[in-house]
Amino acid sequence: MDKSWISHKRTTPEFRQGVEEFIRIVLTHKKEGEKICCPCKSCGNMRKVSTEYELRAHIFWNGVSKNYTDWIWHGEGETGTENHSYEDHAEDLNTHHGNENEVLDEVFDEMLHGTEDNLTEGPPDYEILLTDAETPLYPGCSKYTRLIGVLELFELKAEAGWTDYHYSKLLVKLKDIFPEGNTLPSSTYETKKMLCPMGLDAEKIHACPNDCVLYRKDYNDLHECPTCGTLRYKVKSNGENTNEPAKVMWYLPVVPRLKRLFANAKDAENLTWHADGRNKDGMLRHAADSPQ
Repeated sequence: MDKSWISHKRTTPEFRQGVEEFIRIVLTHKKEGEKICCPCKSCGNMRKVSTEYELRAHIFWNGVSKNYTDWIWHGEGETGTENHSYEDHAEDLNTHHGNENEVLDEVFDEMLHGTEDNLTEGPPDYEILLTDAETPLYPGCSKYTRLIGVLELFELKAEAGWTDYHYSKLLVKLKDIFPEGNTLPSSTYETKKMLCPMGLDAEKIHACPNDCVLYRKDYNDLHECPTCGTLRYKVKSNGENTNEPAKVMWYLPVVPRLKRLFANAKDAENLTWHADGRNKDGMLRHAADSPQ
């Protein structure tokens, strides 16, 4: 059984083809009504799934445990999973992720899965993002790629509360310090443009400065508030009207936010715990059990 595909990134055709071939083999050895041991890094063959859809989702989101070398649970050698002890393979739960760079690659893969269907400017942006994820930060650098380096710095900017101006100055200084040919952006604008496909789309809705109404639906074409009469657009000092709205509300659509939250199988399980995993025996054990 070919296992080389598990070492490929989960965004590559080799990984996708390997998953489909693996599932095909598993289904040929699966008995009717029997559940399938899940070899993903989260389950480690300690949990079973009922359908091939669940198996495929777990593998794509979590990857296959690299400690699981003898696939005895999935048709390699003896297939009688009931005769084997789960304790023999409990170490699969403690997957070794390798060095720090490998861990960052795993995190990036999950981020890609969460953004693949929500790119702001279409598939070309996704290809650029993949290229940045594989391009060294500078010639000979094996620890950081361009994307990982920028993400680390931008996270530091957010934690420290740096302004865009000072962050741009830091980038210029680092770009000068790093070896020639480095791929570090030289400004905050370039950084945000690079990371834009990983963000959520926001809808800008004009609003009354006094918070009376939002200029949408029935009010979409109005130029002044129907409640207080305040103008929708700013007015220059000479009384000339402008096309700049007096107030704007940024709205994050609910559906893309929910898709992002449920993109990771583990997070999705936690988000649905109150409905699926909570012990409901009539006793007050959790705040969710309260009738209020």
